[in-house]
Amino acid sequence: MLALALHDRAFAFLSRLDRLEPIARREAFINEVLETGGVYAAPPDDTGSGRFVFEVVLHDIRATGATEDDAVSAWIDAAQAEHEASTARPIA
Repeated sequence: MLALALHDRAFAFLSRLDRLEPIARREAFINEVLETGGVYAAPPDDTGSGRFVFEVVLHDIRATGATEDDAVSAWIDAAQAEHEASTARPIA
């Protein structure tokens, strides 16, 4: 039951994102992570390669990207795919 509640919250959050400007969307992600115990992080570049990966983990959905915006966009894509998959599965 808890997993269902978390996914309901994830999909409610996902549906609100369409109406937000990019800056407001970023703030919404940070707030949602703080409220739910997710991850919103850009690791420091300690490899010397000049590259890093930004990571977002929210509602058990993980996404990464070369930039913050890429990671947020990847999370949205993954959450939409999860939502579509969950609505296509019969409830046992």
